Amino acid sequence: MARAHQEAGGRYGAPSGTRGGVWQLGSAQLIVAPAPQASGGIILEQSGFFTHAFLSSGTFVLSTPITAEILVVAGGGGGGYQVGGGGGAGGVLRFASQSLAAGTYAVTVGNGGAGAASNLVKGSAGGNSQFGSLTAAIGGGGGASYTANVSTPDAGGSGGGGTGNSSMQNIAGGAGTAGQGNNGGTGLATNWAGGGGGGAGGAGGNATASTGGNGGVGLQFSQFAPYGFPQGWFGGGGGGSMNQQMDGNSFSLPGLGGGGRGLADNGLLVTGRTYGDDAVPNTGGGGGGVRDSYAGAGPAYTRAGNGGSGIVIVRYAI
Repeated sequence: MARAHQEAGGRYGAPSGTRGGVWQLGSAQLIVAPAPQASGGIILEQSGFFTHAFLSSGTFVLSTPITAEILVVAGGGGGGYQVGGGGGAGGVLRFASQSLAAGTYAVTVGNGGAGAASNLVKGSAGGNSQFGSLTAAIGGGGGASYTANVSTPDAGGSGGGGTGNSSMQNIAGGAGTAGQGNNGGTGLATNWAGGGGGGAGGAGGNATASTGGNGGVGLQFSQFAPYGFPQGWFGGGGGGSMNQQMDGNSFSLPGLGGGGRGLADNGLLVTGRTYGDDAVPNTGGGGGGVRDSYAGAGPAYTRAGNGGSGIVIVRYAI
């Protein structure tokens, strides 16, 4: 069972500087959890380790040298609009055994990119994440949109999904960054379907005659649960949109790791909302692409799915 700490000294009533033990309080005994050696983020004690999870930018302050495992996940890209490609996942970097000296470390957590609000723009790229001076994780590429001059998806940690554009071209997905993610999938003009955004663990799916491309799969790190979606999964790509599909069971799927689904001409069947499917916050997932309207021949979507924000997690032995 995990126990949460608010400060470096813990909050279990032990004297300052205590590293744990059993303390007598009158007739009762209080089992004191060891105090973490650092402050910053959400602090959990789990199975002999402390984890510090940063859901937004902050500072990690370390009182004694440690060897830590560090996960750095960038923000995911936003999805594209009208034959929209899925947003690419944010880059995922794991530093397995990093020696850290006592001191203060800046932590940057990238925001998710905005989903495109019309076919005249593509999805925005996600923001980079970084721990101290270690290599930065690169934000996910935005998904492409229908109009020709915005139909080339962005490169990124993982690349955004391509589109079938207004010039009847099939556009390939954006490139991923080596060691951080993968390429997005290709969109189709003949059947008006977007490619899936790339994921940290696999490329985005290519669109087919019957469906948009699925988002690329993310990566699983069970040691970093309860964070991620599903727990321990990060960096899933967003799904691509598709034309004239009214059955929610046929919509394209997000990659495991928090991506958004790709929506067709009736996203209400899936989400009950008038905008695209957003990625899960603090997973680095890519936002889902959208087609024309959220209710068949009715009103247009207000936007495609937003990318998920990133996360930085530091884990070290008690």
